[in-house]
Amino acid sequence: MQLANIDDQMKSELIPYDYNDVSSPAPGIVLFKAAGHSPGSQMIYVMLQNGHEFLFVGDVAWDQQNIETGIGRPLLVSLLFLHEDRQAVADQLVALRVLQEAEPNLTIVVSHDAKQLQDLRVKKIVHDF
Repeated sequence: MQLANIDDQMKSELIPYDYNDVSSPAPGIVLFKAAGHSPGSQMIYVMLQNGHEFLFVGDVAWDQQNIETGIGRPLLVSLLFLHEDRQAVADQLVALRVLQEAEPNLTIVVSHDAKQLQDLRVKKIVHDF
C-alpha cells in the first residue's frame, strides 16, 4: 500500500522512526543512515531466523552493476536532479563491493534493480507472498 492510498486518519497515526546513525528496532534488524538521493536514505540489514542475511541498500545504487563497478549515477542526474553527495555515494558503493566480496552469503538487494529481484526469485532466495 502506498502512502497516497492511506486515509488521513491512518496518516495521523504514523510516527517517523527517528534515530542518529545506527539503530536496531527489533531482533535481527539493523538500520543505518546512508547517502542517497532521498532525504532519510538508509540501509537495512536483516538476519532471518534461518540465518540468511540480507542488506537492503535503498537509494545508494540503482542496480547491482553500480556496486560491482563502483560507478554511480551520471553526473548530470546526480548533481542537477538528485542533489546527492557524490563522494559519499561513491564511498558507499566501494564499501558495498568490498562487503559483497568478503561476505558472499550476504544477499545485497538493490531497490530499483528488477533484473536482480527476478534472479533472486529464480534462485528461491526471495519469493512473492
